[in-house]
Amino acid sequence: MKSFFRSPRLTLVLVILDAVSLTALWMLSWWIRYLLNPAPDDGSLPIITQHINLLASYIRSMPVLLICWLAIYAYYGHYAHRERLSGLNELTRVFKASFNVAVCTFALAFLLKEYDLGRSIVLIYAVMNFIYLYSSRSILRWRKAVAFQHGEGMLKTLVVGAGQTGRDVLNRIRQHSEVGYRIIGFVDDDPGLQTERINDVPVLGATQELRRLVEAHGIEVVFIAIPSMPQSRMLNLIVECDQQQVHFYVVSHAFEVITNQSRLDVMAEVPVHSLPAGGMPGSQAFIKRAMDLAISIPLLLASLLWMIPVALLIKWTSKGPAIFKQERVGHRGRRFTMYKFRTMHLHAPQYEEAPTNPEDARITKIGRFLRKYSLDEFPQLWNVVRGEMSLVGPRPEMPFIVEKYDQWQRYRLSVKPGVTGLWQIIGRKNLPLELNMEYDLYYIKNHSILLDIMIILRTVPAVLFGHGAF
Repeated sequence: MKSFFRSPRLTLVLVILDAVSLTALWMLSWWIRYLLNPAPDDGSLPIITQHINLLASYIRSMPVLLICWLAIYAYYGHYAHRERLSGLNELTRVFKASFNVAVCTFALAFLLKEYDLGRSIVLIYAVMNFIYLYSSRSILRWRKAVAFQHGEGMLKTLVVGAGQTGRDVLNRIRQHSEVGYRIIGFVDDDPGLQTERINDVPVLGATQELRRLVEAHGIEVVFIAIPSMPQSRMLNLIVECDQQQVHFYVVSHAFEVITNQSRLDVMAEVPVHSLPAGGMPGSQAFIKRAMDLAISIPLLLASLLWMIPVALLIKWTSKGPAIFKQERVGHRGRRFTMYKFRTMHLHAPQYEEAPTNPEDARITKIGRFLRKYSLDEFPQLWNVVRGEMSLVGPRPEMPFIVEKYDQWQRYRLSVKPGVTGLWQIIGRKNLPLELNMEYDLYYIKNHSILLDIMIILRTVPAVLFGHGAF
């Protein structure tokens, strides 16, 4: 039976508790301000001379404010119960949520003038909100720690690496049972350790067996504790287990591009990089598709004014069709026909590595201009409308390149390819392919509507100035 501290019931209880408590604190803020307002019996001036607004105004504003407050709590992870954050990171998360609740409330008080909300009451509420959130989550952490110490809701954990780093992880986790991890075993490639027990914890197998061990033992968390492990091997291990929704912590400083962007935490006094399972919630996926259509359809229609003359110019300056069609590999390995303006001569092989030099003899004169400013990509908006591509995502690759992928590289096929993406705005085509891959993997692990919007906004100047494109 799943522990209450890891079940959706806890989220429901917390949301209800927060809704009731925040409503009560909002009313209490008005009452405190009211107590400061009346004139004293001795005829002296009241503590606050400004007239207090009616309570009815604050009651009417509650539905709007409460939705905003709970949304901010959710955004900062106060309803996510899988993570075992350090006390410092928990305090940071509480402060961020409280600060943004205060900012949001002040902003709504300014915008919704019909509610006539007093600034002093908002300020009183902001202070009490911080005290409530910190106190309630501290009590929750304490209650979870008690449950974990009794073995309730512990997460089954593997440690990859039975060397000194892995043993340090084991010892630290055992010293801090409040983090809620139960070490099931080690995974190590040293044949001499395969049947050993390290501090009463068995070595269950080699790293190539990780996926089988995860499935067999119901593993939920994996610590990778081999600092010398090659990056490609580490990524392969993570991708192998991604379908099991395993949460990875990398006890290493060698994870470069991806871990430089991941969240650093302290887990049982062990500094780790956290890589949560990727994936966009269904509601965000729906919004992403709606955003694709809302932007691509008007942009495609507006672009017809210049796309038709460009197509005629291509036909006039070189032999062949104006539109270049090519088979690419998309979401989950599905193949589709991608459309672009033709920028290379007709005799150029259709399936060959893309040009890496603006002076490549395969490129036509008009093609150089189109490629520099990415105008050749505009017909891909039709692929977006058809649902084969998204505005933002990894670059769609040719089948012969996909066939050479390592296992971790195939992970980029888990989302729709995009017209633009992280590699386009960070380095565009002058970025090495292996770094393009890593930026794509980072995007897949962290993609959200906000990240898509930021990439789209940064694509505009990258295209206008033609940085790194040829």
